[in-house]
Amino acid sequence: MFEIPSRHYPKVKNHNFYKDKILELIDKDNIKIIKDGQECLKTDYHKGDRKYPTPYQKLVFEALNDYLNDFKSLNLRVTRMWYQQSLLGQYHPPHNHGAIGLSCVWYLEFNSKVHTGTDFIAPFADFLTGDAIINTALVEEGDFIVFPSYLLHQQNTNVSKERRTIISMNLHP
Repeated sequence: MFEIPSRHYPKVKNHNFYKDKILELIDKDNIKIIKDGQECLKTDYHKGDRKYPTPYQKLVFEALNDYLNDFKSLNLRVTRMWYQQSLLGQYHPPHNHGAIGLSCVWYLEFNSKVHTGTDFIAPFADFLTGDAIINTALVEEGDFIVFPSYLLHQQNTNVSKERRTIISMNLHP
């Protein structure tokens, strides 16, 4: 009866080229977020929007152009773009990106042997048990996924010393 639209694109063309250039720009960002005495996820979420584009935005648009063109007929535009990095023990709890539009994740730095993809939580429960329905994206480094902004999702705890980096963005009418 109901289906949640989403797209999973395989590894972005020239991923390693863009990855190296984008990570070089991100690594210059000295953001450290401390909460309760602990270092949290590193992100520039609160820095970049339409008025203040991120230093890597042009590279991201170049890398993802073919994929983003799939959504031109919907008259959506990128309203915010950010990166998020997690180290050992860090996670991002369940959240959504608002009631309208689409959200995207590009797995820029990701080792599928030690990292997990994003968990997506259905907006309805299992009808037999009442349990939450959680689907973990099976992704590889370089993959790009698009999903409705309203969809609750989370990043599980990084159980590795290997850094995990994503580029995320919201597309709104």
